[in-house]
Amino acid sequence: MSGPLVVLDTDAVVTALIGDEGASSYRILRAVGAGDIRVALSDAFLVELVRTVRNRYRQGLILNAARAFEVALDLGLQGELRRPPGWEWPSVPDPEDRWIPDLAYDAGADFIVTWDRHLLDAELPFSAEVVTPAELIQRLSAPAP
Repeated sequence: MSGPLVVLDTDAVVTALIGDEGASSYRILRAVGAGDIRVALSDAFLVELVRTVRNRYRQGLILNAARAFEVALDLGLQGELRRPPGWEWPSVPDPEDRWIPDLAYDAGADFIVTWDRHLLDAELPFSAEVVTPAELIQRLSAPAP
């Protein structure tokens, strides 16, 4: 499998579950399922994803069980599970989000994909670019130089 290696923030996955099928978050998850984008997973990601999806379901925001199942299969079958140690990331103010740079650094990810402004603005001491789902779609759609 080729393609960039990404770490998905749970907000990008949940947005794919509740948003339009043409939206960038959903398109990224479909690209993961097709093998065009590789995704790194960790226990912390999976725990947060289950908690967040359960919460959004209880709020009545996740209405399409088939889409949720499809996304879960895509992540489970295509994801690369890692168990990174924890590091200190002073530029990430929310301790609940520190698993994201932990995973990206450990996996050697090309991109962190998120909608969270504090992660988009964080200065991280490694080469992964922090982008929104829309920015990643734009980058992947651009012709190679």
